[in-house]
Amino acid sequence: MTDANCFHFQGEHFSQTQGAPMGSPLSSVLAEFFMEHLEQRAFTCDSFTGPVRLFKRYVDDIFAIAKKGHEDSFLHHLNGLFTGHIKFTIEKEHGGCLPFLDALVIKDGHKLKTTVYRKPTNTDRYLNYHSHHPKSAKIRIVTGMVDRAFHLCDAEFLNAELKHIKRSLIRNDYPRRLADSCVRRRLELLRSGAPHAQPA
Repeated sequence: MTDANCFHFQGEHFSQTQGAPMGSPLSSVLAEFFMEHLEQRAFTCDSFTGPVRLFKRYVDDIFAIAKKGHEDSFLHHLNGLFTGHIKFTIEKEHGGCLPFLDALVIKDGHKLKTTVYRKPTNTDRYLNYHSHHPKSAKIRIVTGMVDRAFHLCDAEFLNAELKHIKRSLIRNDYPRRLADSCVRRRLELLRSGAPHAQPA
C-alpha cells in the first residue's frame, strides 16, 4: 500500500515512492499513527535533552515553546528521527507573536494570548451577498466567522475582531443591518452557552 501508488498529474503519470496513497481515507489515519510514534520517540530518545516547555500538535503542525537558544537544536533533533522521510521547518516568533493555524499567539509577559490570524495574502473575500446561493449559506459564513473569533480571541481582542468581520461582510455586499444582526445574534447565543451554539 505504501510503495506501489501511481497518480496522474498534468498529463503525466508518476509513481509515489513513499507514504500512503494521496486521497485515500486510510492515509490520514496512518499519518496520525506515524506522527504519534514520532512524538513518542522524540521525547523518549536518549539524545533529547528536554529544552521544550510546551509541545502541541495538530496533524503535522506543531506549536512548541523551547528554551531560548535551543530552538534550532530541537528542530535538528526532530529532523534526525526519521531522516529522509519527514522534514520539519521552523517559524520563530517575531515581536512576541507567532501564528499557529488560525490563531496568532501573542506573548504578554508570562502569559500567552490569542487572536485570529490572517496571512499577509488574505483579501477578506467571502461569498458575495448577491451570489445565487441560499441565504442560509451566507448566514453560515457569518456564523463560522463569529464562532472562530469567539473561540480564538482573548477578551481584549474580540471586539476588534467582530468589527473586522462586519467590515469584511459589508465589503462583500452584505447589508449593514444584516451583518450587525447576524453577528449580534450569534454572539449572544455563544455567550449563553446554548447547546445549539456548537461551532459551525
